Amino acid sequence: MNKDESVLARIVSEVFEPMVVFLAISLIGAWHVHLRGISYGLYTLYIVGVGVLIAVARVRLMRVMHTNWDISNRVKRVRLLLMLLAFSILLMWSTYLWHTPALSRLFELFVLWMVGFFLITLKIKISGHMAVAVLAIGLLVSWYDMSLWVLAILVPILGWSRLKLKRHNILEVILGTAYSFGVLLVNHAFIAFR
Repeated sequence: MNKDESVLARIVSEVFEPMVVFLAISLIGAWHVHLRGISYGLYTLYIVGVGVLIAVARVRLMRVMHTNWDISNRVKRVRLLLMLLAFSILLMWSTYLWHTPALSRLFELFVLWMVGFFLITLKIKISGHMAVAVLAIGLLVSWYDMSLWVLAILVPILGWSRLKLKRHNILEVILGTAYSFGVLLVNHAFIAFR
């Protein structure tokens, strides 16, 4: 791999770091469901604060497990995912404080997504970058009436970066993409039948 490709792949992967994407989609989602004013400000502070706590906990866990930021070892990933699942449940529970049912449903979706991702990781390592990006892009596209469909071009670019950096193989990238695509389809069907 030449140096320019390596740098570009690293930048793409860092921009789409799953924790950052979840943070962004949590903030955009709250705005989408019309959380405004001081409530949105407090929500933003809360989400950013929890994001910082998660990042600190992740760094500590990485040191204890002697692993890299991506936690390439599937078995070690399970421990991290347990921590992230706990934080997801805390966030879901705490969204009820904002008395915005649509926001709570978004975090219910996040928790269900995380449970599925955790269960899959017990058997096979799939790309978290791909899974989170597809989930976020799918939500944005559905919220804004398909007007952001051009975001879909980011999916193959991110897949390329994960493969170039040798963080995943092609199967893991495809499975990460397919997992979130499936979750989005089920979520869309569920909403349609409500």
